[in-house]
Amino acid sequence: MKQFLACITICIFLFSFSLPSGMENILNAIKQSDAPSLSRYFDNSVDITVLNKSYNYSRGQAQMVLRDFFAANPVRGFEVLQTGENAGNHYCIGNLITKRATYYTTVFVKVHGNNSILQEIRIERK
Repeated sequence: MKQFLACITICIFLFSFSLPSGMENILNAIKQSDAPSLSRYFDNSVDITVLNKSYNYSRGQAQMVLRDFFAANPVRGFEVLQTGENAGNHYCIGNLITKRATYYTTVFVKVHGNNSILQEIRIERK
C-alpha cells in the first residue's frame, strides 16, 4: 500500500510540472529546426539573442534570423533542464544540441487565454 501511495504521489508531482501546449509546440518547432512553424508563436516583435548578438526583431526578421541559425546549425535535439511560470509567463531553459555544438537556450512565452506568444529566445554558447 505504501508503494502504491508513493507511486501516485510521484505521478501527481510529475504531471503538475507539465508544459503548456503552446510551449510544447514551440519546443517541437525548435527541435525540428522549423523557423516558419516557430514564427506562428512570435509576438509582433521578438527579442532574439544568438551568440551574444541581441536585437528586437519584427516577426519576419526573427524568422529569417532563426532560419539562418538553424541552417548553419542543424538541430539534433533539445534537452529541457528547467521550466517555470511567473504571473502567466512561462519559461523553458535547456540545451539545444546541434551538429556543431550544444547551446544554452532560454525561451520566454507569455500566455493570453489559450494562446502562447513567444516573446524572447536566447541561444548562447555553453
